[in-house]
Amino acid sequence: MEEEWAWFPLAELVEEEWAGFPLAPLVETTGTSLPLLELALIGCQLAVHRTRFAFWLRLDASGFAPVALRSVILLSWLPPDIRYRCVQREPRLWNVSVLDAVQGLSHREAAGRLLADGWNVCGVGDWATVWRSPDGAQVARVSPFELAYGVFVELCRRLEGHPLLPRVDVDVPLRGGGRLTAMEFLLPVEREEAAAVIQRWDTVCSGDPITQVRVEAERLDAEAASAIPYWGGLDLNRNNVMKDASGQFKLVDLFFAEGAKIYRLLRNDPAQIAARFTPDQREYMCEIAFIARQSTPEEMAQLRAGAERIA
Repeated sequence: MEEEWAWFPLAELVEEEWAGFPLAPLVETTGTSLPLLELALIGCQLAVHRTRFAFWLRLDASGFAPVALRSVILLSWLPPDIRYRCVQREPRLWNVSVLDAVQGLSHREAAGRLLADGWNVCGVGDWATVWRSPDGAQVARVSPFELAYGVFVELCRRLEGHPLLPRVDVDVPLRGGGRLTAMEFLLPVEREEAAAVIQRWDTVCSGDPITQVRVEAERLDAEAASAIPYWGGLDLNRNNVMKDASGQFKLVDLFFAEGAKIYRLLRNDPAQIAARFTPDQREYMCEIAFIARQSTPEEMAQLRAGAERIA
């Protein structure tokens, strides 16, 4: 059933408490400051400007009882266009204290905060480590140096709610060029299941929902090719197919950058890397998971030396 949305101008809500929650502090929120994190929140999703700002409120005034929840999604950041739309639905489970802590932190500090809050590493890729929440409902992907994953997040936002794409709860840049993305937990699939999904992708049937994902992904791929240095492209393989707890297939991490070329240049001609990435975009580029997992000590020393020459 399609959800019913109710629209409320900000001015009508400021002077009163809505469901026991004081809304006036939201008016004072400017830029990227987050005074509302001091309030009684259950979960929070933040990205300023083009994306949405969402948070969960406890409906009881005490802020403790896990009663029915309602979401308030801030669709626009500054007056006069600020509006709220409210809808009853299941809560997202992102831990606000973690989100509050990772704002402005490096990937090292963000990972430390996740560990301190009881998250555990459940996967290691080429660019990132993946952490699972204590309750198992979410994962957080943490990367020290990130080029391609933001394009995938943009795909999920453009096709929000699509059955073949995961629910992204939080996506924030990290200091030094990293990125943290929190989403629903997904399970691996059997090789045969992945092959069947890839066959659907290749077939390009107008009645198949996967075709909409492919068309939008190809559009984003073309945009990224002219905007992101050392862009690799769009690639669907069996490792990009997963499923949620209900068995619904999900496509993940569909884009890639030319990592081998980037790190070869960092060793042999770091000036080219300096010309393509600002220092704050590459501060921790020698700490991606692939290097930690696959490089010899000598190779790691060469990469660090290259990075130090352009620091």
